[in-house]
Amino acid sequence: MSHEPQCYVERAEKGFFSQLEAKILALDPKSTFATGTMTYNTTFVRRYFPPDKEGGFAKTLYYHVCDDGRDKADELGLIFFGEICPASMGTMLSAKGNHYTGKYPKPIDDNTVVKDILVLRTLTGGTTVLNDAYENQLFTLEEILEEDRNEREKYNSNLNVTGFFATPNDESGRPTDDRILIKITLPQKYRVPPDVQKTILKSQRTRTKKNLLQPKSEDDGMSDPETLRDPTENQSPAIEVGRFYPLEMLPDHRGDYFQQEHAKLVQLEMLDTDEKLIPPWEAYDKLRVGTVVLVETTLVCWHIPDHAGGSGTTKKLVYQVQGHRLRILSESDELVEPRDIPAPIRPSTEPTSTTSPRKKPSSAFTEFQSPSKKLRHD
Repeated sequence: MSHEPQCYVERAEKGFFSQLEAKILALDPKSTFATGTMTYNTTFVRRYFPPDKEGGFAKTLYYHVCDDGRDKADELGLIFFGEICPASMGTMLSAKGNHYTGKYPKPIDDNTVVKDILVLRTLTGGTTVLNDAYENQLFTLEEILEEDRNEREKYNSNLNVTGFFATPNDESGRPTDDRILIKITLPQKYRVPPDVQKTILKSQRTRTKKNLLQPKSEDDGMSDPETLRDPTENQSPAIEVGRFYPLEMLPDHRGDYFQQEHAKLVQLEMLDTDEKLIPPWEAYDKLRVGTVVLVETTLVCWHIPDHAGGSGTTKKLVYQVQGHRLRILSESDELVEPRDIPAPIRPSTEPTSTTSPRKKPSSAFTEFQSPSKKLRHD
């Protein structure tokens, strides 16, 4: 029996689109590309930062410009909105996340950076104003790619560029077809808890003699694995931002593909329509295809050396819209997409990338209320 989602029709019938229009237009024009008032190299500019540690990547971040033309201290924080696309269009919401084996296949371990990807499209059945607002977001991201490409051509155009979009890109990072979709990279989903990390480091540093002829007592904790566990593991999980949870709470976190020893699931700042935190194990249900979301983000361009070239002068540029917190504006009654258990792969020593620090929520994100808390689906 086929499933016919009702969420798209109900949004129009219950006034969701008109409410969302008003809220988007009421945003601070400096907090979003949706209103069409932000212009690259006029209202915001880029800043280059060298690697902050050995083995790290250089990066370009984006900052506001003061009225007198000077850079502000604040980084450009942006509100994006859209409707979640299926996995076939680039969304990666699973235990594996965006982990890519590529040329150097390896499993996920404690040192692997794993993030989910949400791909956003224009709202199904949305109004002209909302469609234009979504297009404004796309146009300004394209503007960044185009301006940067023109600047690079003065010096070096032989670069591999990955743009902001979940669609095939040309050499400049611009999309090659008309189906342009915004790709949001969410925060890291696995981390080793700080207390556990300290215990690991301490055990690695401490060297003592052990009397192997002395009988062990029943309470000898020298080999007790509890010393390496998150102290909250055996407690009922409290839902708090930054809280750690057992990995097995994700239904698809199974098999030899995952070789973490101490890493835990991290509670990210994702809110439902009642502004309650969404636990990681409920994300597959809450963030279904067709869900309308608001995401607070920053922009980054990673400068990645081409190690294969040997000289280190050729770089790959990777542009990202980095999501820091998310709010559901309208739920979806589309079917939950199935998640497969990843096949096992052989290990490798290829290095992983770095992450950005967590920012405080902006006032624009905090004050943005869901247009309709009544519209929900089972």
